[in-house]
Amino acid sequence: MYPSICLVCDPDPDRARGAVSRMLAGMGVVEANGASAACGPGWAAAAVPPPGDEPTAGADVSCDGRDLLMWTGEIFLPDTAPPAGAPATISAALLAGLQRAGADYLARCDGSFCGAWWDSSRGRWLVFNDRFGQIPVFWRAESGRLVVGPRARLVWEASGAALRIDPLAVAGLLRTQNVIDDRTLIAGVHWLNRGHALAWSPESHGLTRYCDFADAPVLIHDEREAGDAYVEALRSCVRRG
Repeated sequence: MYPSICLVCDPDPDRARGAVSRMLAGMGVVEANGASAACGPGWAAAAVPPPGDEPTAGADVSCDGRDLLMWTGEIFLPDTAPPAGAPATISAALLAGLQRAGADYLARCDGSFCGAWWDSSRGRWLVFNDRFGQIPVFWRAESGRLVVGPRARLVWEASGAALRIDPLAVAGLLRTQNVIDDRTLIAGVHWLNRGHALAWSPESHGLTRYCDFADAPVLIHDEREAGDAYVEALRSCVRRG
């Protein structure tokens, strides 16, 4: 069982719940056996946890009474001392960080994860992955409806749309032996590129890149400075472990 999220936003709540259940069944997952699931007016969601039992890993769908957060995978939150009264759980701390800094907060989080946040202040969902996109997230968006899942085929089936092949994706596959940009072979179904977040509301949707991998390394010529940098990096890893 692989970590994954399923999210369907639909004006028909029964259709949303049914679509999520079919995606879970397509993955061989029973909701009562490991997946965290929830639903509300116009949406249904489920988060499948990774195998194993680690303090930094899991899956959750939770609400603070205003916003909703779902996530799965393994998350290492920014290595800073929490202020007095700070949230105690990963879900609460991650939600607080998103509410405070938006998608930019994700650039400071390490690990392999993905999730979705209902931002009530903006009336939108923010679907996100980690900086390296290690857990596959696929999506299809249209006016009034959003489907998010771990496989392109499952997203297409849950959308109920007619099957159409994307000719540009086929051309890219023939030319480069890979699909390009965020396309899949199924027209209308996209994958979420690494370091990106999808903002969706019933009226509009768009992608934002919260992490840029343009690397500008700084050469260290002093042996003591290099040693100090190594020790600090090692200490940070030990603290997070």
